Amino acid sequence: MRRGRPLVILKAAVSQDGAIAGPRGAPVRLTGSAADRRIHRQRAEVDAVAVGSGTILADDPLLTPRGAHRARPLTRVIFDTRLRTPPSARVLSTLDAGPVIIMSTAAAHAGAPEAASALAESGARFELLDHRDLRHALTRLGALGLTSVVLEGGATLHRAALDAGVVDVVHVYATPRRLGPDAVPWVGDRIRLDELHDRRTTMLGDDVLVEGHVHRTD
Repeated sequence: MRRGRPLVILKAAVSQDGAIAGPRGAPVRLTGSAADRRIHRQRAEVDAVAVGSGTILADDPLLTPRGAHRARPLTRVIFDTRLRTPPSARVLSTLDAGPVIIMSTAAAHAGAPEAASALAESGARFELLDHRDLRHALTRLGALGLTSVVLEGGATLHRAALDAGVVDVVHVYATPRRLGPDAVPWVGDRIRLDELHDRRTTMLGDDVLVEGHVHRTD
């Protein structure tokens, strides 16, 4: 726990030319099987994984720790201040794996009652904030007893977290694939992997996992 909020791990798979998705956000498989196994093992170890609503719309992920043993339910968090998450999202079909919490604002909830009702009927839980504030949202997650969360995407959520100064640890899966000039870039110059503290690299097939702390830990 960090100052009342969970430990925040930012996780991204990034192409050789610094992108995380194809043109217009088209989903692209970047990591190989060894990296995928490591990603699912991480999901089995943390309290929660989180994505933005754009990732739900683009990728429709399950956000479950497939192929890795987990002793307790995994909380899935969706940051969605416009209630764009569809009730048919696949993550809402996996409530037996753990709860799905939608972090939104009271104004968005009141302004879209039908969407809010449909999501609630699909099993989503809401945590409503007075305004869009990522630090406050993470503190709310800490109050729910969550001590660690992986921010899995997308670029908008990652940029917001880095701008807010709430990222503690970075895990970047650097892949050899190139996506071209029209691909969706990651976070630009918001972070430099060679400036991470306690940095280490691990070869996972053709991919390289770069891990490190954003701030000094000594």
